[in-house]
Amino acid sequence: MGVCLKYLMGIVASESEAIDGIAITNEDQIGIKHAAFSVYTAGNAYFEEGNDMVELLGNTLPGKNNNTGWGIDFGANYIINKRLSVSAAVNDLGYINWKSDTKQYQFNPVDYSFEGFEVLQVINI
Repeated sequence: MGVCLKYLMGIVASESEAIDGIAITNEDQIGIKHAAFSVYTAGNAYFEEGNDMVELLGNTLPGKNNNTGWGIDFGANYIINKRLSVSAAVNDLGYINWKSDTKQYQFNPVDYSFEGFEVLQVINI
């Protein structure tokens, strides 16, 4: 039997609620329609322009990052005889509390349809 306890530090995360939408393409139109939705992020300062990458990577060191949590692995092996054994394991159970650099982005509903145009009208022939 074995157990492994792990201290976790998250760097970047992104999550969205259900996004309900459709895209339509056919010979008559191109259309996009989706409801409003939110995206939640943490640690995305790595991707913002003007940030010093060395400083940001330094923030991933222990004690410099508030995106922390715990994980656990455990497993067991039972030897039935010399030629047969049974093993089981559960890996990567855990959580991270995302607290550093958290943001929420709201996206408004979209209902867009493009039905084309007459080329001759555009070039005035």
